[in-house]
Amino acid sequence: MMLTMFLLNNKNIEQKRQQILNAIDKKMKSINIKQHLNYAKYAGPGWHKKIKRLLFAPQIVIKNKLNIFLKRRDIDFVNFNNNHDLLLNFIYNLNSLIELITMRFFVKTVSSNDVFYDIGAEKCLYTSLGIEFCKEIHSFEPLPEFFDILEKRFSKYPNVYLNNIALADKTGTRMFCKAPTTLIDDVKKFYKKVSEEIEVFTTTLDEYISHHQKPTFIKMDVEGAEHLILKGGEKFFKNNSPIIVMEILGAEFLSNSLKALDLLKEYGFKPFEILLDGEIKEIKYEDFLSAMDIYNYVFLK
Repeated sequence: MMLTMFLLNNKNIEQKRQQILNAIDKKMKSINIKQHLNYAKYAGPGWHKKIKRLLFAPQIVIKNKLNIFLKRRDIDFVNFNNNHDLLLNFIYNLNSLIELITMRFFVKTVSSNDVFYDIGAEKCLYTSLGIEFCKEIHSFEPLPEFFDILEKRFSKYPNVYLNNIALADKTGTRMFCKAPTTLIDDVKKFYKKVSEEIEVFTTTLDEYISHHQKPTFIKMDVEGAEHLILKGGEKFFKNNSPIIVMEILGAEFLSNSLKALDLLKEYGFKPFEILLDGEIKEIKYEDFLSAMDIYNYVFLK
């Protein structure tokens, strides 16, 4: 009986995996990959980048402006019958090549034994993915508006732990900027308009792990604060080998990413580029020194 249930569950997971990969493939065929890569290359503040985005990624710029003009709202994350439908709808409406590629890697790689930490969960994309495949999901989102979405959508799942806190290098409180969504002053200074800041609770990864299961798969997207998380998880990262997917910010933001990369190198991780098909290729840390775009990379021991 137990063996039959195990085989049925595995079959169900593989069917879900194929369905999601098919949805990602279909979406990727419908977008202009070259323009999306250009958009990522020239992402960030400043008129010079806005002009380059318009020149080299006009379809994406026009579509984004049109959505703002028409006041199109984000997906209603709460009113879906099940998580799988939510996820497929999310993919259908997703307009980010980087996230599609990263999702493809995630879906191909993750297993039912994984404990997934979604650090910088925002509006739930990767938490939703984790629910489809992982044994346990821990989501971290300090912004109240985004955390409210997570709580309404996922509080019913017994294997999902929702945390309205920021992971950092110390336990306490810290000022968090809503737009750009970051803890880091060096990121804020490049923006002419900075929205209000709120006080958020912080804890370290090492402290959190002392009371919870250790992660085997980590996604980190925290707008320049990655090095704080890596510092706060020094003990864990030195002695464990999770799969890490981390955003690297290039150009004017690169100094913060280099701090995180130095720590990963010290902890024994090797960097990998995610290719269009979701496979990975090992690269060198030196390759990041001239990084200009925003992209997700994989780090493995």
